Amino acid sequence: MIVSGQQDVLAREPHRVRDLKTGKRGNHKPQLGVYALLAKTHGYDVQGLAEDFIERASIKKPQPDPQSFLHDLAGAETAAWSVIRHIQTDLKIWREGDPVQGIEPGDPWAFAANPSSKLCSDRFCPAWGTAFCREHQTDDKE
Repeated sequence: MIVSGQQDVLAREPHRVRDLKTGKRGNHKPQLGVYALLAKTHGYDVQGLAEDFIERASIKKPQPDPQSFLHDLAGAETAAWSVIRHIQTDLKIWREGDPVQGIEPGDPWAFAANPSSKLCSDRFCPAWGTAFCREHQTDDKE
């Protein structure tokens, strides 16, 4: 398994990984945990995680001040490993199938879709709207 990623902001702060988030706050612990794991593989001594958050505001309203949030390193790394293991399991099921779940090899239902994600779109996902993507196939009209 190869994991890759890039922080939006590379902070010159000792022993801490920081990441910039904008829009609405969400749960980014798995992503931050992966960034910490990647930094550690490159020899950085990571002892903490921080999220710098800037809320999006209407152009007619004042921009809220940025906020910083600290995250539990061990919890974020555990969440990251959980997601990595889940991806590994999904990939194995996609390759080999799973008779208990009724999934044949190559079946897109081997992967859990997240249609609420902004990444679930034709802009970011090459499978979007194809026969492989069962979340965004158009149904016949009545």
